[in-house]
Amino acid sequence: MSGTISEITDLFSRLATDLELLNLPEINDRQQSLDLSISKINQSLNLIDHSHNTVLDTLLSLMCYTAPQVFESTIEYLVNTIVAVLSSSVACEVFRIQKSEFLRIGCGFSCQDSASLLEGSIDILAKLRGNGGFKEVCISSLHSYDDAERLSHLLVTAVVKSVSLASLFLYGQDMLPILDERLSDSSSSHVADLLKYLPNDVSFKDEQIPLRLLLWNVDPMILKNDVSRILQDYTCRPFLSCRMEFYHRMDWRMIVVCLVLSPTIFIETCALLHKWFLLTGSASVLDLQSQLISTLLDVLSRPMWWGLSEKIGLKLSFPCAYFPHDPNLLKTLSGPLSCEAFQKLLAYHMDKPKCRHRSSEATAIDVLEISLINYKSPWALAMNFPDWFFLASSLLFAEKDFVNHICCKDKQVDDNEHVCCSAGQAARYITWLLNPINEHNQELLCKGLTRISETWVLKKFSSQASCVKKVKKAKLYKDTNNLEYDVKTIQLWLREFNDMYIECRDSNSRGNLLFRRIPLGIVIGFSGRVSEDECLLLLHYAATGKIWDSGSSTNLGQGREAVAGAGLVFYLSDVVENMSDSLFDEPDTATSFVSRFKLRASRYLFNCVKRIIKMENGEEGDGFIMLRDLQNRLMRWRCLGLEVFKGSSDLDNVLAALHHKLSS
Repeated sequence: MSGTISEITDLFSRLATDLELLNLPEINDRQQSLDLSISKINQSLNLIDHSHNTVLDTLLSLMCYTAPQVFESTIEYLVNTIVAVLSSSVACEVFRIQKSEFLRIGCGFSCQDSASLLEGSIDILAKLRGNGGFKEVCISSLHSYDDAERLSHLLVTAVVKSVSLASLFLYGQDMLPILDERLSDSSSSHVADLLKYLPNDVSFKDEQIPLRLLLWNVDPMILKNDVSRILQDYTCRPFLSCRMEFYHRMDWRMIVVCLVLSPTIFIETCALLHKWFLLTGSASVLDLQSQLISTLLDVLSRPMWWGLSEKIGLKLSFPCAYFPHDPNLLKTLSGPLSCEAFQKLLAYHMDKPKCRHRSSEATAIDVLEISLINYKSPWALAMNFPDWFFLASSLLFAEKDFVNHICCKDKQVDDNEHVCCSAGQAARYITWLLNPINEHNQELLCKGLTRISETWVLKKFSSQASCVKKVKKAKLYKDTNNLEYDVKTIQLWLREFNDMYIECRDSNSRGNLLFRRIPLGIVIGFSGRVSEDECLLLLHYAATGKIWDSGSSTNLGQGREAVAGAGLVFYLSDVVENMSDSLFDEPDTATSFVSRFKLRASRYLFNCVKRIIKMENGEEGDGFIMLRDLQNRLMRWRCLGLEVFKGSSDLDNVLAALHHKLSS
């Protein structure tokens, strides 16, 4: 029952005509309405415009059919006929042209013919679902609206499958097939209109391919628009938890699941996000890509938790299919944090070619530079695993206790070797992420970071020497109030740190955002040994690039800086939670590690939140949505780690002020 494109569009026209009758003004005389219905169905069945056969009219009248029931049957049979014709148009056949044989797989019409098919289907779907249709006319039948949903789903499924299988070649009599895979502008517009009729659930009935995934293959712009929409939402809502949204928002989860089902499209998506990151240097783009990769690995590890059946989960590809360029590097980056794995990362980096200098013949060097930073490069993959960057930042300023704790998980090595290697290796890994192209600049930055880490140690001990003569080393997990550093000392150290970057930076560096986050290693590795004021200094510098130099802790800049500061604390909380699961074997120790960070960062967070509450509506994006997201993040942040804020008046006051702001 294979049909041509003209026959299929003719069926759409007949179905549209019948649906138009559902929107006619109500006829006062019920008998006139019934006669009109019977006459129309009679004409459809006899296929003659001026038929005078009255047998069908009489039979339907005696059987007491109502007009809506007649139209329901007509429309349902027409929809089923269209679905059957579209399904039968998909075939695999061999035909001859000029003594040559060709194998054609797919539908009998080309991509260019898809425009009329899409246009007719969208018109029908709009009448079935958009304009009331069954819902308003067939009030007497309780299942009529459900029937409309069912029929529209059948129709949109058949249309999407047919369009996705449309032939990429143009055929003609006695003419060789011509490749024409371009989608016309009208077809692209109709494909975009078809998205509103797609289901957003993640159920896979009969293990069918999701329709959105098929449309991505038809028009790649749909994929780009879907990713762009998520990025825009994530950028405009700074307190949005991407990890939670990917799971709880059905439209986002559907996109993630479709990406998991197609490794090829996932690679294209990562390439798109990486290109946007190189063009803009936006932290939101980088964070979104890293969260997307983390979510992908989570879906692969527990597919049933994400709504996939066990049968589909067993058919999913291995992670190396989504990262085919560096499967060994992926295995290391996605594995647990350890010194041994960190050394593997450095060894992997050292074996790669580098661009030492620029010459007049820049063609070969430009090609090498592109290969060092494109989406296939190890650098691009490493940038999407921020836990390793923060581990390196912690090792850069770490004491023996912290280093020994990490290294003892692998193998016992001399303590002095740990300290000697960890700082230099950490600096080298960080400089590679800062500038993967220029090796000369990497050497300058590496020396500068090593020197600044030594300066930190000297300032730390000089500050402690004025307080105590001999201090017993405390364990990493114990809070020691007598080892607090001097605030002014850290201010001077931050200025020296910032001057070092200005002196060593290169025009090809990926911006100073990553550089500003290096001192956060002190907050993570020394959260029990720095005061709240010192932690405030380090967090404020990482969030804004400014060194807080005021006697009042409430003076944290404008609203934009307060939003950036609060967002950084939430982001860093997620990082610390991920690191704790990997660094510590004992759950109590991991929980204590997270709780210490919360205690030190709470003062800065609460000050930022208070400044945000005082902001006028519209000062920073959509105020109401931002405050609602902030309230949700604070509620979840409160439960992170130990209940260190149980009965805390500061947190209770902040939440109460937020609730009042949202209610007003």
